[in-house]
Amino acid sequence: MENTELISSYISILQSQNICEESINKNIRYLNVFLNEYLLMYKKASIKDSSLHLFFFFSYYLPRKYSPLTKNLISDYINILSKFYAFLFCKNIINEEKFMKVQENFEENKEKFLQIPENYLNYLDKNFYLKRIL
Repeated sequence: MENTELISSYISILQSQNICEESINKNIRYLNVFLNEYLLMYKKASIKDSSLHLFFFFSYYLPRKYSPLTKNLISDYINILSKFYAFLFCKNIINEEKFMKVQENFEENKEKFLQIPENYLNYLDKNFYLKRIL
């Protein structure tokens, strides 16, 4: 299945659950960022091996994509991607092992991911200060 087909299939399920249009649109936007922007930067990356990319997505890509990056935005991404991976598992697009890796990744790194906005701002502040001194 192609990324756009995956998103469409997932959205159909959300619509059948009477999820509000605003939430559905947020899911579409966030999934497009992850699948059609971030993963496509890696020519051979697919949703099946994207659990390997989650840390880099949250640590490096999102802080550069969104300014300012907030804990709420990261939390929304975690929730949406977690549910999307559950959908992929239910549809047999990913196997149980990959699904469990993704879920463990979110559980183990959620607090780290939520600290990224603060860490990133601290990094920028420190580098800005150093540049002014030099």
